[in-house]
Amino acid sequence: FRLTRIEPFTSKELERHISSAHKLFEKQLFHSIFSALSGTTKSAMNLLLSDDDASDDEPDNISSIKFKHLKHDIPGAKLKNVVFAIEKINLLLQLQLPQQLLSNLSIKLVNKYYTRVMAELPGSMLDYKESVRYAIFAIFCYHRSQILTDQLADLLMKLTHSMRTSAENAINKIILSEVKRVNGKFDILCTLASISFENPDGIIQEKIYP
Repeated sequence: FRLTRIEPFTSKELERHISSAHKLFEKQLFHSIFSALSGTTKSAMNLLLSDDDASDDEPDNISSIKFKHLKHDIPGAKLKNVVFAIEKINLLLQLQLPQQLLSNLSIKLVNKYYTRVMAELPGSMLDYKESVRYAIFAIFCYHRSQILTDQLADLLMKLTHSMRTSAENAINKIILSEVKRVNGKFDILCTLASISFENPDGIIQEKIYP
């Protein structure tokens, strides 16, 4: 400004220009996402948002999943929770969102609109202008599918670890019960180990079996 002898903006003028640029950016962003959504996707979104009377309980089938169910995290490492999480992820994938367009957005921007939608109720979402509602809900569904996928991966690892631990405990119990059932089994095992060590090249039928 000094080099070109132009009077600089006041703080209020600067804030006004920044606010105007921000509004223009949002308008263009929402319009680009809204234009990329198919009629089928918009209808599916309308069904998700029409859940004022939906129960908080987990629905029995994928068609009964609503907006409030999507906002719930996976409650715990149980098989039924895994099944429900997979159903929610499949539902979000079926929306056929513009992945290329959404993947180009910065994570900071995605988190901004994701957090806004997480705090909204279905009724208040319907109060948004149509282009804004579909755009920010598309961003929410895109990011929510990623979060649920990460949670599901963590849950599957916990279940796998739990299954491994349970299996090891079960096998240990079986082995201990078998060992206790025969008197002197430890002595027999010790003798077999000694013979095997002393005769590394011996024939099993001649050395071990006797």
